[in-house]
Amino acid sequence: CAGIIKRIAPDAELHSIKVIGASARGSSEELIQGLKWAIENRMSLISASLGTLDRRSREKIGELADEAFYNGIALIAAANNRGQVAYPANLSSVLAVDSDAMTDPLNWRYNLKMPIELVANGIYVEAPSPGGGTKFYTGTSFACPHASGIVARILSVYPDLQPFELRTILWRLSAG
Repeated sequence: CAGIIKRIAPDAELHSIKVIGASARGSSEELIQGLKWAIENRMSLISASLGTLDRRSREKIGELADEAFYNGIALIAAANNRGQVAYPANLSSVLAVDSDAMTDPLNWRYNLKMPIELVANGIYVEAPSPGGGTKFYTGTSFACPHASGIVARILSVYPDLQPFELRTILWRLSAG
């Protein structure tokens, strides 16, 4: 995901927060701790290419998403690939991203039907692969860094934009 963001926003400064282990599994508590770290360290953008279906963690993740929003931090999260309600994507203070095939990685569509607002390239996306080289990936986890890269580019020009202002800009500039 970091490779996708860097391809779209090459000047972006990235910080990796590991919340998923080698088995491609993580817990809601690890997600919560990662969000806390990003907020406490005043990241201007949090790209979460993951989510949890655990409704018990919804309240705490919602509090953190709201804290990010009210502190001017854009939280962008991948929607669930199966259409299930997942967090943080299904929270109103989060820019949620679904995937579609797009030939231009800088294209996106804004969906006025909340909670999934953005649609970005996430079908057969070439990205760096663990161990070297590249592979093609499909899913919302690869659409999310496309949207995050686009937002990073906008923030590089207008660093003081608030998340609600970003939503307006994304809507007004949307390709579809």
